[in-house]
Amino acid sequence: MLKPFQDTSISSINDAIKASLQYALDVAGYFALAITIALAIVLIIIGFYIKNKKPYYIESFKKVTLGITIGYSIAVISTLGSLVLAKTLGSGRKFFEFDGIQTWGLASSTGGKAQLYIYTFVLIIALVLIVLLLGRKKKINKTNSVVYGAVLIALSFALSYVKFFSLPQGGSITFASLLPLMLYSYMFGIRRGILAGFIYGILQFFQAPYFVHPMQFLLDYPIAFAAIGITGIFNEYKVFKGKLTILNFIIGALISVIIRYLSSVVAGIFVWGSYVDENLNSEGNIILGPVAWSFLYNSFVFADLAVTLVAGAFLLSNKSFLAIMDKTTANLNVNEPLEEDNKNE
Repeated sequence: MLKPFQDTSISSINDAIKASLQYALDVAGYFALAITIALAIVLIIIGFYIKNKKPYYIESFKKVTLGITIGYSIAVISTLGSLVLAKTLGSGRKFFEFDGIQTWGLASSTGGKAQLYIYTFVLIIALVLIVLLLGRKKKINKTNSVVYGAVLIALSFALSYVKFFSLPQGGSITFASLLPLMLYSYMFGIRRGILAGFIYGILQFFQAPYFVHPMQFLLDYPIAFAAIGITGIFNEYKVFKGKLTILNFIIGALISVIIRYLSSVVAGIFVWGSYVDENLNSEGNIILGPVAWSFLYNSFVFADLAVTLVAGAFLLSNKSFLAIMDKTTANLNVNEPLEEDNKNE
């Protein structure tokens, strides 16, 4: 993490301002991560204490926790989002390239544009069908689902600022930023998981608020991250049991990232193209075409997945963490009217 004004490339006031904003963004990201983890631990400890020692306060605790969680999540998202917005405006970047809806990939032609829309809607329909056909309607405490969803989305958002490596045209390998979203789907099911991923995708856009085509926006953000909500599909049906239980998470995570990968690949082929400096030879000619380049460039998601799987396997093999998760899952429908009951009233 580079401190402002220590970069020798800074030669103007504007460069200094941009460096300062980047430094502030990095610091805010690390603080948000630390505070989010601490807040989650404190709320969990207090919750277990009240439930076991003073259960008559549990309803009040849930309401207070819900308020704290929503308020904190809004604060984290708005703070980081404001810093990104200031940095973007300060660098003079546009939010949207509008020149007859400009693209640089295969969608620059009429036929390519039609294929872009077709592939985008196919992915949307696939996600909808997965929810309708495979997602189980669970009787889950609404307060719990909102609280855990808000905390885990905020945690993923904070973790996404801790990057091992960033690619020049977008995308990065982070410190298991997708793991909280995956665990949410794993615990609460793919219906809520896909919704949480969709919300997270919108938030990810505000990290780098720029797109060149409406379909590219959908493919790179809401659709790509909504797919992460599929992680819990094998756990919903308890496909693997006993010592192989962890495979429910690993295979579900792999499938979800493959769908995210395909979504980004389609955006790369039809919108972004392949004419970038990294894909040019010494004579200035393109080395790989849009299809090969997009498949290669977006393969970084599997490196990001590897980090997430290592962290996830560590957590899910820890008996203390499993005990907390199992106890939380077992108590999801306690002390509040169930969703199914509400529908029947």
